[in-house]
Amino acid sequence: MYLLKILAEYNLYALNSPFYYCSDEKIDVGTRVYINFNENEILGFVIESAFKEEDIKQLSLELGYDLKYITKKIDDEPIINEELFQLSNLLSKTYFYPLIGVLQTILPKTLRPKKESCRSKISYDVYYKINRNNKFDLSKLTNNERKIILKFKNCDEIPKKNLCQSKSLKSLLDNNIIYLFKTEKYRLKLEKIYDYEKVINLTDEQQRALDEYENSNYLVYLLYGVTGSGKTEVYIKIIEKALESGKTALILVPEIALTPLMISRILSYFCVDIAVLHSSLTESELYDEYRKIKQGKAKIVIGTRSAIFAPLTNIGIIIIDEEHSDTYKENNTLCYDARDVAFIRASYYKCKVILGSATPSIESMSKAKSDVYKLLCLSNRYNNMQLAKIITIDRKKFDNFSSISQIFSLRVIQEIKLRLMLNEQTIIFINTKGYGRSVYCRECGYVFKCPHCDVNLTYYKEDNTLRCSHCGYKIKKPKKCPKCNSPYISFMDFGIQKVEEDFKRIFNVPYLVLDGDRTP
Repeated sequence: MYLLKILAEYNLYALNSPFYYCSDEKIDVGTRVYINFNENEILGFVIESAFKEEDIKQLSLELGYDLKYITKKIDDEPIINEELFQLSNLLSKTYFYPLIGVLQTILPKTLRPKKESCRSKISYDVYYKINRNNKFDLSKLTNNERKIILKFKNCDEIPKKNLCQSKSLKSLLDNNIIYLFKTEKYRLKLEKIYDYEKVINLTDEQQRALDEYENSNYLVYLLYGVTGSGKTEVYIKIIEKALESGKTALILVPEIALTPLMISRILSYFCVDIAVLHSSLTESELYDEYRKIKQGKAKIVIGTRSAIFAPLTNIGIIIIDEEHSDTYKENNTLCYDARDVAFIRASYYKCKVILGSATPSIESMSKAKSDVYKLLCLSNRYNNMQLAKIITIDRKKFDNFSSISQIFSLRVIQEIKLRLMLNEQTIIFINTKGYGRSVYCRECGYVFKCPHCDVNLTYYKEDNTLRCSHCGYKIKKPKKCPKCNSPYISFMDFGIQKVEEDFKRIFNVPYLVLDGDRTP
């Protein structure tokens, strides 16, 4: 009999203690099981497993309480490997967070369901195939059976949906002339949105950076390159070296919107299976991608912050693109930094980490200059292309003041009109939704905030409401201040709706608005 130490997936995180259960079969550490806990069947993670000669009654006497058997084993093999389990323990101690909470963060939702009915199922493609070991006589088959067999003349297999059910088909199946077989189908279809070059020729500067990387033994490298300097080409060459040595690669990008571009670059150059992990995937897609990685079918994983927990083994390189981005920091539940987790995983696999950015964080640049990280520089754009000209306009200066708009300065209006005359396009970026942000009382200074998120509410003019950009909380704009009863309610700064209002008044041209409120 085996004595198991199990962490219960219970809503009370303060309950960060393991419980003992028994099993007649060996169950490895990292395997999920169902247990009877407080008269409820819940999921648990096995964190220790030991063989015992005693029976359950003797063990109960030794421990001083009645032991129970597990209800059911879920996994045939551990869902959390040894490295990820060690990482979970370390993160639990580092961030003072319950171990069960760390395990829940590492796994996608579909692999930690509350009920059996909530578990994602494996999807399959089903095919018909001729049994080559059955030496049948074609002349003895009926006309309809021969017609079916002739369909396999130019192919080895036919999708089940392409053959209609019939007596002839059933007869061929019953006589083992053809048979059904199935292959696992991955529901996420990876596509290239752009065909990139299949051959990469590095510039002298890129080659020097690659040589410095290969001829040094730092844990962390900071690839500091101006925009368009070809950092991705260097990434690809480093990944290529890792794959040639039989290792895997993990690439992190700061935003979901950047994953299609990186996927296209990787698919254009490498002929290997890749996996993608980010929060916009459906639960079924996440389930498929996680299993693909766990089974060793994916050699390259691309994803956002949570992909740092991908169950890759034998990692050869971890790349964190745009490393300065704050999106690599998780501020809810387990508050971890993906960069720090990457350093821990790299230490375990004795591989290297590359932090890439055109504007590195102060922390990373300081460590690079202190020789904690190895600094690799790309100071020129690829093919010596010129950087875009940047002009800063001081809106406080009278020369820039426009009498027709509070938003657009005189210089900006002139530049947009010039682009229109030249039949060129203009992009205007605004970092605020709605009409105006930080709604406040001009008398007492009271600021309207979301009662759930404690963030300033944004004013939307079309329905005269105040909304929270985080949780969607919405109220009608008050006519008076709830604190001092003053009617003077205003807002600081402006949002995209106010910009659009001024744009329509000044420029009589067609335009498009792309924001989270109106663009799906």
